[in-house]
Amino acid sequence: MRTPRPAKGVTSLLLAAVSAGALLMAAPAAHADDSAYKICKDTYGTRLSPSGYGIPRYDYSQGDSDICVAGLQELVARFGLTSWEQSGGNFTDGVFGARTDSAVRRFQSNHGLAPDGIVGPRTWEKLVTG
Repeated sequence: MRTPRPAKGVTSLLLAAVSAGALLMAAPAAHADDSAYKICKDTYGTRLSPSGYGIPRYDYSQGDSDICVAGLQELVARFGLTSWEQSGGNFTDGVFGARTDSAVRRFQSNHGLAPDGIVGPRTWEKLVTG
């Protein structure tokens, strides 16, 4: 008995469509989230916040510097910066200095957290959830 097979043209068309689809799937989305916050989570991993949100693995405070500090700077800046915090160049420079400490403490105070300047699980959660 003969096995039914699709016509050669259909097979070629199917292979071309699958190949094109694979190429399209591999291309990054134009709106991909390549923020420092996402890069931080992708690089260092995550842990669960007290309410179950995925937050960066580590805590940060004045003197720290890396991509996660740039990520928390991006997040805290969404809530507004004072003119002093905005002065002195790029705020999202990845260095947890005096300007970042000021913005974090103000954010913590405004969101019912102890204004200790440490970006730990509760502060990360508030930064992420708004």
